Amino acid sequence: MVTSEQSATGARTRRGAANACKRLYVSVLLALLPLLVSWGSRLSPAMRRETAYLPEGFSFAVRILGTGQACAARRKPTAGWKRMPKDARVDYAIEFRDVDYAFDVFSGGLSLQSALAARLFCTRGPNNDGVALTYLFTRLLHAFFFWRGR
Repeated sequence: MVTSEQSATGARTRRGAANACKRLYVSVLLALLPLLVSWGSRLSPAMRRETAYLPEGFSFAVRILGTGQACAARRKPTAGWKRMPKDARVDYAIEFRDVDYAFDVFSGGLSLQSALAARLFCTRGPNNDGVALTYLFTRLLHAFFFWRGR
């Protein structure tokens, strides 16, 4: 039986093997994110274009509220990305309300656009940077995770 508790941030905390697998998948993606974006920006012309739109020193974070899971990265002059402390102040943040929602997006169950429309995550930062970051993540998920994004 999977139980659920509501945290102070409104995120659900679930227990059980299925949720442990989801948390692991999301954790691995967050751990690899700066490296994957760096590789993708070098290997994929589409990702290179989106990275080029973002200025040197631009920083972003992806956070899962109520879990402590997060990743933050800053763009280096070489178009690569360097990991930052996960609680660092960033130019743009994507904050998922729940591990389940992050898993749905990261595994391809939902497109980023559909998840945003359903308010499964919120964003903080300039909209033009958010559009470039969304396209960058979409390309990243397609390239490395065979993401289908319905």
